[in-house]
Amino acid sequence: MLQLREKHLTDKEIIKIARKLKSIVKGSVTNLIINDRPDIAVLCEADGLHLGQDDISYEDAIYLAKSICNKWNTSVLIIGGHFDEKIIREALVTDSNIHRFERKRKVFLYSHGTGCTLSTALACFLGQNLSLKNSYLNASEYLVNHYLLLQKNSLFNFWS
Repeated sequence: MLQLREKHLTDKEIIKIARKLKSIVKGSVTNLIINDRPDIAVLCEADGLHLGQDDISYEDAIYLAKSICNKWNTSVLIIGGHFDEKIIREALVTDSNIHRFERKRKVFLYSHGTGCTLSTALACFLGQNLSLKNSYLNASEYLVNHYLLLQKNSLFNFWS
């Protein structure tokens, strides 16, 4: 995965860079993810979009994901950790379905990387030929148990 995170250049400069990066990763296993800018993600035909809690609402994220799925014949995972709520609301959006999930937010001493962990676990379960829904459910359970185990065994202390 290659993530373009740029906040200081002009739109034209970001689009130029994004299109160049897309041409470099095209045909490879590397996906181009654009941060915070759905317009640029669409214009450069990025493989994904990262949005923070202040960028868009959950419902707007689902609407955008549905549009992306229909345009690019893909699926989109909306990771709810960035939405500042007591209940984490996530969704798997395909061209024909919206699978919505809710779970109580768990508080970890160190939570950076939970979205990446969830995405990686999801890919692993999909690789085992589980359905999208079952892959998400297993990945979500793995994520919570993994971080609780690390916290229980004080394996986050080296970041403090």
